[in-house]
Amino acid sequence: MTKLCSVCSAENRDEALFCRACGTPFAVSPAAASFGAEASVENICSECGFRNKPGIRYCANCGMNLAGAENEAPPGDLAPAPAPGDPYAGLSPPPISYASFATVAPYPPAPAAPSGYPPVFEGTQAPDIPDADAAITIRQQEAFETRPDFAPAGAAPSRNRTPIVVGVVVALLIIAGVALAVTAARLFRREGTEINPTSPTNRKLVTFGPFNFTRNPMYLSLVTIALGIAFSVGAWPMFLVPIAVFATANWVHIPFEEAKMRRQFGEAYDDYTRRVRRWI
Repeated sequence: MTKLCSVCSAENRDEALFCRACGTPFAVSPAAASFGAEASVENICSECGFRNKPGIRYCANCGMNLAGAENEAPPGDLAPAPAPGDPYAGLSPPPISYASFATVAPYPPAPAAPSGYPPVFEGTQAPDIPDADAAITIRQQEAFETRPDFAPAGAAPSRNRTPIVVGVVVALLIIAGVALAVTAARLFRREGTEINPTSPTNRKLVTFGPFNFTRNPMYLSLVTIALGIAFSVGAWPMFLVPIAVFATANWVHIPFEEAKMRRQFGEAYDDYTRRVRRWI
């Protein structure tokens, strides 16, 4: 036999204490109002058909709520207290079985990001991580890009040619100075005269070759080389070196040599000094 719930009109077994659809308690006698009351009614599980002892809330076989509301105990104010002597009084209900629930497939795991990269999200692009051995600081990069001779890829070449011009000037000064000194020294050796400026006498007055446009090609070569080195370094204190070389040669060594040459060659040397300048 069955009976209808007065709230939801659901069909229930005649021995049910609560509506299996909405959990509404049925009007029963005071003796049967308690789960532990002595009664001849057996709690038959509507899910698995297992016969449970009177007063049992959950099916001992499948864990179904015998009150009727699936996986949900009846409200506390409607659940009667267990009767004295009930061996199941105070025990927790058995675990609820979720076998009757539809199994929802979990979302597939997101693909793992490459090692060393931050997570990749849709619509974004993972940033490039440069090799640590080739990485340079931002300040170094900015300093490099602000160099006059730096031109980014695809950009028009810089019109600032200062470093190139300085390099050419340095090369010309040093090469000219070395060539001038070597030529003058070889000429002195070939003519058999002394190279040492502090020698007491000179065997011959040389007036050709580089001596045809400067009377002191070796001192001029020293000043030229020192000037080229100063341009190469680029620090202004370095320009004091060629100035010091020029001053020492012009006011210390050259006057001493000119006096010696005048004493030895006389009018021939005076005529030479009138034709050729001391420096250039």
